[in-house]
Amino acid sequence: MSCFSLSFYKMNGWLIIDKPSGITSTQVGSALKRLFNVRKVGHLGTLDPLASGLLVMAIGEATKLIPYVEKNISIFGDSCRPKKEYEFDILFGSATDTYDAHGIVTGVCEHLPTKKEIYDACAAMLGDQYQIPPVYSAIKLNGKRLCDLARKGQNITPSARKITVFSLEYIGQSCETICKSKFLATVSSGTYIRSLANDIANKANTLGYITYLRRIKDGSFDIDQAISLEKLSDLSHKGSIRSFVFPIGAFLGDIPVVTVSEDEWSRLAVGRSVNLPDNASSTAVQIFLKDVLVGMGYVLDGVCYPRRILSHDGGV
Repeated sequence: MSCFSLSFYKMNGWLIIDKPSGITSTQVGSALKRLFNVRKVGHLGTLDPLASGLLVMAIGEATKLIPYVEKNISIFGDSCRPKKEYEFDILFGSATDTYDAHGIVTGVCEHLPTKKEIYDACAAMLGDQYQIPPVYSAIKLNGKRLCDLARKGQNITPSARKITVFSLEYIGQSCETICKSKFLATVSSGTYIRSLANDIANKANTLGYITYLRRIKDGSFDIDQAISLEKLSDLSHKGSIRSFVFPIGAFLGDIPVVTVSEDEWSRLAVGRSVNLPDNASSTAVQIFLKDVLVGMGYVLDGVCYPRRILSHDGGV
């Protein structure tokens, strides 16, 4: 059977993609819709067009589980802040309006930082702090993306957001002079590396912007697990594309499991609750019918309530 004729319900799961530079995360989703012949594709987090690297994609019914899987943050509260790791290059001596190589130059500085200034700047950036995101970002203000407002010429100052820089290393020079330097950073979810690069340059008494950016870790996901779109496309012609799709429940971790009967599931499937007195209260539970994941919910005082209803096949 050709991969293009696989039915929709059989293609629910997760893909770990190595996104190439030059396309958006949404364009990756569009490519997967064509490859897998599915209607629904989503992604955990996003990557700028300039950025390459790790992008976790949800296919079909897995899109309903994004809030549960996304960076190990519960939909009921940001109780933990998952780590992401990036490689990036900064070109010192000028600045752009987007904080990266795709922008318009907004300033030039003749001073190029010394290695000591770079090391000191990195040390100063460690820990909890408030970061101002780039104006050219997908953050929404009154329902409008900041980048769209900026392109219309509106003067916008994004609100600062709390982030954590867990580690920040100066790796060395990317070329013969120190004007372009390589870095490795581990940061909390929600951190903009473009803003981080801008701040590093400022603390090193100069200007700078990103010329290369690659995400290599995202929570428990690693770039070594990823497959390129090019390779995935090649494999689609051989009918072996499904082997790279992780099952729909693969990344739900230690979220508790409750098993229900057919009668109990028929109530949950239409939004009603069921009594499960042997189950402790939990803000999130996986609901299984026999050995199949059919939904997500929560348990309060021995009563189970549904939140996300999945198709009965529940897997790839």
